[in-house]
Amino acid sequence: MFSLIGLFDRDAYDPDALRLHLSVLNQIPTNRDFRLAIQAADRGGRGDFGYWQYTPWASEGGGWSGMAFDTDRFDPDAFRIRIETRAWNSSRSLSDFRIGLRVSDRGGREVGNSTFTPWASNGGGWTDLATDNDAYDFDGFEVNLEVRQY
Repeated sequence: MFSLIGLFDRDAYDPDALRLHLSVLNQIPTNRDFRLAIQAADRGGRGDFGYWQYTPWASEGGGWSGMAFDTDRFDPDAFRIRIETRAWNSSRSLSDFRIGLRVSDRGGREVGNSTFTPWASNGGGWTDLATDNDAYDFDGFEVNLEVRQY
């Protein structure tokens, strides 16, 4: 199927930027539906976990997740990304997908630019670094599951 990797700075404390890597392991999944779930945490990733946020399912056309914050909505230290799957239940078929990423500051009131991985059909790869407007200690992040269907 595929996997995602998220990176943050070495000390796991208030990173300034985030990026994701999409790795396509075999081929684009055609018989399994999927969506992404994300979560932010504080205390070096050991506590103050915020609520899980979800993208719409690929069969629903994908889209942006909600913004993931830690419990105080201020400068999270660590991030989780999970891939959820289920049976494909759409008359349309998945032909390609990529993952988008953006971060926000000021509790979500300032959203940085969106950055995307290359398409899965091109092998995936890294997003550019996602930063907020001042490229310093963002507060939350969200992901996009962009799909092409036929």
